[in-house]
Amino acid sequence: MITDENSLLNGKRHLTSPNYTVKKRSKSAIEESPVPITKYLPAVKKTITDHCLNETILSKILTAMETLITENKQLKEEVGAIRTEIKEVKLQLKHVPVSTKKSFAEIVSKSLTSPSTQVSIIRAAKLAQSCDARKSFVIVRNSEISPDATQDQILGEKIAKECGVSGKVSVFRIPVKDKDPLIKIQLENKEEASKMLSTFEANKCKINECR
Repeated sequence: MITDENSLLNGKRHLTSPNYTVKKRSKSAIEESPVPITKYLPAVKKTITDHCLNETILSKILTAMETLITENKQLKEEVGAIRTEIKEVKLQLKHVPVSTKKSFAEIVSKSLTSPSTQVSIIRAAKLAQSCDARKSFVIVRNSEISPDATQDQILGEKIAKECGVSGKVSVFRIPVKDKDPLIKIQLENKEEASKMLSTFEANKCKINECR
């Protein structure tokens, strides 16, 4: 018959009874690193009846398992770090100001590549953003242009030379429906454009393509 003062009416002892003391794990014990997996070698050997699996093989297997556990832990840490960085990037994107609309000239100048046949187009597109630049070009009509667009720059430089304009010029074509394209000569300033306009008629006879 049970006479313990801590006994319950149903015949079971309370957990605080001297014979039923439950020991709690200390915090330090919980935080300790796990036992190295190689220490389980003796226990594993007892469960294996095949004598061909010697201690060296078992040791290699357990070491490989320990390596996998370590790598899995590192992978989890890296994934956690990546998730944190993604959250930070998302927060930063919320505060990025919306860019203003770009002009057509800006879009053209940044979207074109820069081979020799397109350099002049890019430069003209950039100059088109300036009011002064818009007044510093001359359009040549009814000229005999070469099928090769790369020769347009040579023609523009020839016209500038005959008109007494010494600054740099950029030349490109303006397509016209059912007609030959026009030649647009972009000059450095409106004074040079005015000079070319005023002297072109007197000098075009010297230029074969403009006769």
